[in-house]
Amino acid sequence: MNLRPPEPHAAIRHLMTEAAAQTGQAAQDLSFIHAVRVLHRRPPAVGALPPSG
Repeated sequence: MNLRPPEPHAAIRHLMTEAAAQTGQAAQDLSFIHAVRVLHRRPPAVGALPPSG
């Protein structure tokens, strides 16, 4: 059984980890849902997320 998370989930978690490190916060204190909403409003720069497929 493959328990690996889907690529978009992993990419968002990675961005959250980077954001937490840059602001001195713990990544687990950040909200995944909030991160999804922020990314929906303002996508990252081209090439920031790995291609899917």
